[in-house]
Amino acid sequence: HEHDPTVASCSTKFETPLDLDLMQNWIQLMLGKYGANLFRYKGVLNVEGAPMKYVFQGVGMIYTGNFKGKWGPDEKRESRFVFIGKNLDKKGLIDGFLKCKIDAELRFKVGDKVLASGDEGWVPGTISSCWDDGMPYTIKVAGPGESEFMMCPFDVDEFCKAPASDKDWVFTPHPFDA
Repeated sequence: HEHDPTVASCSTKFETPLDLDLMQNWIQLMLGKYGANLFRYKGVLNVEGAPMKYVFQGVGMIYTGNFKGKWGPDEKRESRFVFIGKNLDKKGLIDGFLKCKIDAELRFKVGDKVLASGDEGWVPGTISSCWDDGMPYTIKVAGPGESEFMMCPFDVDEFCKAPASDKDWVFTPHPFDA
């Protein structure tokens, strides 16, 4: 029985929490690039703001991942994964995974006034929580008759920005809607 030198594995682990949206987007890009050469992959992830472990696994292009089981009180919250496949770019896989780490403080705090990107334009809102369900922000916005909540998937101006002043904290349509 001969070993195929093109078949290898790569793995890593780290304690810094992950941004779930960045990780899921990266997984999709990775599957598009390496899916045909991936024999098996799996991992347990420490997602920022989530009390449960995110467990994923896959074979080739078939991927599944869900929150399963809470972290134990004495358990080290770390992310770890392993990929097994043919002709894998080990450095590229590990670097891509590491780019999903939360490495900066959020721009806004609970109670800050923001403008959130809604379906029809910029909507005034207030940050009600940070890192719930793996999202940087939950934003309370004024809806018809009562308050509604929006999730902000990324901490970038395209999704959530500071109003220039209190007078700018009003609904404004997106430029492409005008």
